[in-house]
Amino acid sequence: MRIGSFLLFFLLSLQYVRAQPGDNPNLLRNGTYDIKQYNSENGLPQNSASDLLLDQNNFLWIATQNGIVRFDGQRFRVYNSSNTPALKVNRFSVISSTGQQLLFRSSFDAPEIYEVTPDYKIQIDSEAMLLKHKLISIHSNGIFDCSPIFSYYAKNKDPLIDTVLLNGLFNSDTYWVLNAREAVIWYHADLYYLDNLSARVTKLPVTQEHWKIPLDFFINDIFCIIRENGGILTFKDGKPIDINLATVRAR
Repeated sequence: MRIGSFLLFFLLSLQYVRAQPGDNPNLLRNGTYDIKQYNSENGLPQNSASDLLLDQNNFLWIATQNGIVRFDGQRFRVYNSSNTPALKVNRFSVISSTGQQLLFRSSFDAPEIYEVTPDYKIQIDSEAMLLKHKLISIHSNGIFDCSPIFSYYAKNKDPLIDTVLLNGLFNSDTYWVLNAREAVIWYHADLYYLDNLSARVTKLPVTQEHWKIPLDFFINDIFCIIRENGGILTFKDGKPIDINLATVRAR
């Protein structure tokens, strides 16, 4: 589960976080919680937390500039180049999850992707490393492989989609990976929806005044834009849709 803002790490240590791995407690079921601040003096290897993610076993993972940290609500387990042979660097900026797989990207080398094994060891994700064109960021559910789109448009000419646009899209610093198949990329004040299964690239029908970064987010595979007037635009499969809270919960 993605923690909404990594600034919140200095942290509400809720009883939910303190639960043992595998438990599924009801948050605040007894109406009480504790607030505790964590920093380099009481467990963190370094005070900067660039990304946070709660895994399926209720471990909180923290990307720092001095290693990857696993927190069980009471103790910190630090993974760095001194105690983890697979790690060549200690500075990390991205944690991403496919639901079953937890992935990390270093701050230095974008092609370098690490994964957590079922027994909580960290190793290089060799399959992900081989992907020539991939997107992974703090706005990611897994990795988006851009290769099918590059291959498709190399063989099939389209007057609206050319090499310049594709290179611009995949060099953008702002994008959201909804899942392994779908991504949304911000490029030249426009938002583009990409589907690497159909190799489709579609410009979303929104204008810049309708939205502001970083007030865009996604819920499962639904991309949402918060408008200046407080309204929300929602898209699924690159097309506008109307949703309600019941629909989102059902998904």
